[in-house]
Amino acid sequence: RLAKEKEALGFYVSSHPLLAFAEELQLFSTASTDQAGDLPDEAEVSIGGVVTGLKTQPDRKGQLMSFLTLEDFGGTLEVICFAEPYKRCASVLVNDALVLLSGRINTREWERPKMILNNAVPLSEVRGGAVLDVHARLSPELLSGGVLDDLDGLLGRYDKGNGFLFLYYPVGTETIKIRSNRVRLDAKRELVAALRELLGSESVFCTKG
Repeated sequence: RLAKEKEALGFYVSSHPLLAFAEELQLFSTASTDQAGDLPDEAEVSIGGVVTGLKTQPDRKGQLMSFLTLEDFGGTLEVICFAEPYKRCASVLVNDALVLLSGRINTREWERPKMILNNAVPLSEVRGGAVLDVHARLSPELLSGGVLDDLDGLLGRYDKGNGFLFLYYPVGTETIKIRSNRVRLDAKRELVAALRELLGSESVFCTKG
């Protein structure tokens, strides 16, 4: 439905599809499209967004390469994918795909910056293999409501990764930060969603380990 809205109206009415991956963008993007022009030539970047305007054409050797536009919350960036990376990434580079693109910024040959693509990964897969630490704030109301048993059971189901769990306890007027030695977490989206449902959406966040 979102793709049809964009095609018909030129913008999204319901919600931007990237909203579902806001945390992945924060964790794994090193810049946004509107920051590309401020980067030095040849800077290595990773930027998440939506693929639009994808076109393919043969290069001088007859191999397919592609041109596309990457759209994020800040704007758009033109991307060039030469033949070798396109062979690896062709299945990922389709219109309306939500992706994390990695490459280098070229500001010398064009008036506007462009990315020379090296790799593309679906945003739904960027957590795979990454070590993410989970941070959870526990309010006095939650602590008095018996939430710790539910929290213990939930964490036990994801105690098979390499990420640390950091808990923030209120003690008087201060907040104490403690790293748990009981679990090492696989910070899947399902775990983070369940923790936010249990503790509150603003009480849980992730950082790269």
